[in-house]
Amino acid sequence: MPDPLFDPWCSNDESGTNGKKLLVLRGQASEQPKAIEILQALVPQHYCKPETVRKWLAKWGYGETLAVVKKKLPKGKKYRSGDLGEILATEYVSRKLDFTVPIFRLRWRDHRELPMRGDDLVAIQFDAKGTIHFLKGEAKSRQRLSADVVQEASEALQSHDGRPGPHTLNYLVDRLYDIGQDSLADAIEEYLSRKRMPRKRITHFMFTLSGNDPKSHLAGYLNGYTGDVQQVAVGLRVTDHGFFIATVFDGVNLA
Repeated sequence: MPDPLFDPWCSNDESGTNGKKLLVLRGQASEQPKAIEILQALVPQHYCKPETVRKWLAKWGYGETLAVVKKKLPKGKKYRSGDLGEILATEYVSRKLDFTVPIFRLRWRDHRELPMRGDDLVAIQFDAKGTIHFLKGEAKSRQRLSADVVQEASEALQSHDGRPGPHTLNYLVDRLYDIGQDSLADAIEEYLSRKRMPRKRITHFMFTLSGNDPKSHLAGYLNGYTGDVQQVAVGLRVTDHGFFIATVFDGVNLA
């Protein structure tokens, strides 16, 4: 089934073998207005639970609710760029990979202009036997993506022996208990101390949003990796990177 966000908007250049996959998505200018429209409605959901927004709408109406939601969104270019990279990475995993992102972590950020600690993204998957698999992700957003930025993301993925960091897993378990997802929290909690996460059940995911073509940098990253963890690298090129980000955030709305 076609995905309404990525499929009409992006051309797809896919390659890779031996546990490594590279996908380069190139945003098509003719379809970008529709993609922006979809993102303007999606972005608030990454900062506020939909049920909370529905409650505010019933209590305050549309205008006041939108004003409250906007106070949770970053205003600075740097943080808008980083957040949109993380949001697009989360949406890509949820829509295109066989993993589920159990929480939108931006909903729990202390302040809209502060970075969050830990891995950018953790997703999970249960196989046919009910065994849990983990995806550890890093997202980078730059007008000009460089080898140094990709190397920084690579080092983050390799940290903690390539496994999701203890702080990230603790945070994920706590938030899942907060929202009543006790059985999933219990399944993940086993890996906080009692079990060591098998590397064969880990996938690394690197996502970049950039104004320049990311292919050579991401290919260099994948070619240089010699470990045994599955690798997926996705680079989305949007030539008008800064304008694109500003337009998405400036036009957010409550769908």
